Amino acid sequence: MKNIINLIIMIVLGLFVAIIIYPALHEFGHMFIAIIVGADLVEFNLFPIPNVLFDVGKITIASNVMIGAGGVILPFILSVTINSKRFWLWYIGLIINIICCVSFIISALGCALFSFSKPIENEDISQMLNFCPNTVILWMILFIILIAYTVIRICKSHPLKRCIEYFEL
Repeated sequence: MKNIINLIIMIVLGLFVAIIIYPALHEFGHMFIAIIVGADLVEFNLFPIPNVLFDVGKITIASNVMIGAGGVILPFILSVTINSKRFWLWYIGLIINIICCVSFIISALGCALFSFSKPIENEDISQMLNFCPNTVILWMILFIILIAYTVIRICKSHPLKRCIEYFEL
């Protein structure tokens, strides 16, 4: 019975991290960078659809690109810093790592599609590449490195082993 309750908690916590925590970190990442570069916040929403809108009329192209990258920077930094022996904190970090990896894959795919003049609408990487289309290869390489790093990090955390030990199977 204890294992069933813990499994339900894992599912609920995983969904909470995926639906609430990660999107909040993503949007706060954009907002944090935007504030640093001097963009004016116009709108910030976590519900029903997470988004953030800035007045970027007075900032540079580089600042616009940095704002776009902020959405993956903050969750990634947090995912790298969560390295706990405590199962539930480790599990939250694992979920964030997995979502970061998926976001890097989507961004790499976005780079490839942008190269073929088929950008993913409303995707951060497409908007960033609209500002500097000549950086597509650089971004692609960066995302491939981040994908590899994140996959290695996930594998090194031995998720199956940790879960088996936690559930005493």
